[in-house]
Amino acid sequence: MAKKTILSFDYELFFGDEPGTVQKSLLEPTAMLMDAMEYAGAKATFFVDYLMLKYMMAENETTKAEAALIIDQLKEMIRRGHRIELHLHPHWVDAKYVSGKWDFSDFSHYCLNSYPKEEITQMFVEGTQLLENIAREVQPEYKIIAFRAGGWAILPFNMMKEGFEKAGIRVDSSVMQGCKIYANDMELDFTDAPKQSMYHFSDDVLRADNGGQFVEAQICSFRHDIFTSLYSIYYNKNHRNLYKHLSDGSHARKNSKPVSSPKLTKWEIMHRRQAFSLGGVPSAILNYEIRRSKSPYVVIISHPKDIMPITCENIRGMKKKFKFCTYQDFVK
Repeated sequence: MAKKTILSFDYELFFGDEPGTVQKSLLEPTAMLMDAMEYAGAKATFFVDYLMLKYMMAENETTKAEAALIIDQLKEMIRRGHRIELHLHPHWVDAKYVSGKWDFSDFSHYCLNSYPKEEITQMFVEGTQLLENIAREVQPEYKIIAFRAGGWAILPFNMMKEGFEKAGIRVDSSVMQGCKIYANDMELDFTDAPKQSMYHFSDDVLRADNGGQFVEAQICSFRHDIFTSLYSIYYNKNHRNLYKHLSDGSHARKNSKPVSSPKLTKWEIMHRRQAFSLGGVPSAILNYEIRRSKSPYVVIISHPKDIMPITCENIRGMKKKFKFCTYQDFVK
């Protein structure tokens, strides 16, 4: 039986010193991704940063025009059979538009839990309404049902549960299976999450509850071994043309604080867990890891802004090998 595969993309700008342009970091790479998926017969889910749209529409005529282009592309996604779902990067609240580009130097509200519960709930309600209004111009009965937290910062879930309930969110896909994440003065530990890739939960996103009202669809990961590490190094070295970033932004921030992650040995680095991703992982390794996964389905994560030629090559290489689905297929 073909492995059920969810392709998921976080649809957002860069949050480094160079945020990237809407044209080069969102519109063009997303169009390339959709063409590759059409070739492969794949459908995907795009987690749309709704605060990006909100602040673009309110800033000035230039950003308002860019937001209109984004909205047109979101409608095109739906026409082509893809899904849009809710994504939240709350540090947009502190963003400034300076000299023709967005300034994200203030990361004090990077995590949703930096806000009171009432404000978080309002973001969920407002975000689902905005995205549903866009989608319903194409599909009148469209309903947002899934969420991914910006920076995967879904913890603690009790701060967001009310938002899920009032917005009608039924699926979360923020937990990265078996991983620890250190970024932006934040540590997320998902190593205690249930071993199954999909499970119900209620009050704690890291605790399975068979009677829970929500579903967690974990972003799948795999642990490097000597074979995958050496093959990836070899493939990257001999196919450098496939690893060139095509967008125009940057993750780097000159004034960011050092990440307080533990120092890893070379052995630990070579055997670290890595998310199933369409970028940076050779197609042979990705397909091998998908097939050997014990789960009946896998969730793959990527970002249009991080597109490289290998991203589209990996998608085209999936043709007729996997059964593609979306989060909606798991809540019917």
